[in-house]
Amino acid sequence: MSTGRGRLASGYSRARRRFCSRRESLEDFSVQSYNATTPSKTTATQPAVAAAGQFGNLGGPYLQQVMPGLHLGLSWRQMFFSLFFVSIAHGVLAYFAFISWLGTTEVLVSYTSCAKLSYPNQTAQECEVTFNLPAQIDGQAYVYFRLCNFHLNHRHVYSSWSMPQLLGKKPNNIKYSCKKFTYRDEKLVLPCGALPNAIFNDTVNVTGPLNSDTKNATTIPLSSSNLSWPSHTAGLHKALPAKLLENTVKPMNWPEPAAIRYKRPFENADDLWVWLVTPAFPCFRKLIHWVDSNESLSAGKYKMSIGYHYQWPGSAARRASSWLASRCLAERTWRWLYCRRLSAPSTSC
Repeated sequence: MSTGRGRLASGYSRARRRFCSRRESLEDFSVQSYNATTPSKTTATQPAVAAAGQFGNLGGPYLQQVMPGLHLGLSWRQMFFSLFFVSIAHGVLAYFAFISWLGTTEVLVSYTSCAKLSYPNQTAQECEVTFNLPAQIDGQAYVYFRLCNFHLNHRHVYSSWSMPQLLGKKPNNIKYSCKKFTYRDEKLVLPCGALPNAIFNDTVNVTGPLNSDTKNATTIPLSSSNLSWPSHTAGLHKALPAKLLENTVKPMNWPEPAAIRYKRPFENADDLWVWLVTPAFPCFRKLIHWVDSNESLSAGKYKMSIGYHYQWPGSAARRASSWLASRCLAERTWRWLYCRRLSAPSTSC
């Protein structure tokens, strides 16, 4: 028993002496301060070389970086009351946002089955749908299209497009970005990618109100410019040089090339930038028009003429058009917060 204790004591003493000798050698390891502009040469004494031999090849002076940090030691009472007051504050904000949302006038017009009434042999099919506006809209009105069961957030879709191509640059890895939608008929697709190829192409025209005399019904002026936030699309509205438009072909599902669709692509391609914002769910809305008029929309019956240009992927998907007034502070605030977080146009909510 005594022999074991003696062996343990001797082993402990040898380890302690070895540790102390290494510590003394490291204390003799002098390092001068390092200047970022004119670095000075560091000097090391002879024990430092021995220390480097013991601990391996350090390759120079031993430098240690000290980073500032904050370590909060909160008790459970502090955490409970802080979370409680934060929850109360969010509840109050949610209440006022919900009250503001109740004051919004929204009309949802579904035209999924409208394709059955069209002529299948025509390339541009049209149908007319009437809807009733229950209340007068005094503020600004917006027109959205709504798609359901449309998985635009699939990883093979939302990542298949090229930002340098839209900015007029020649990307080196354009085939890697656009994958199978890069070339068609041995020509470069403009814009390339699966996401621009799937852009919504239906057209909407609205006339009304339809009273007893339908001949006096006026066409509601709709504008498709300035659909996105200027701060989010700053520097993106640039016209492509004429050289980049040569030897290019339109995407497969586009009814016309980009040069005809946007005149000067992609300077005024607001609908394209809106479409490039990836929605989080398969049911989403996108802003396509806003009413370009200072006059209010009176209540009554309206007629919506829809031009079919979009190849529908299947019978399970549904599409609709939505009229939404801008009196809803909650909708505008949530749309602003959501799109500011994604650094994207304010049209994907």
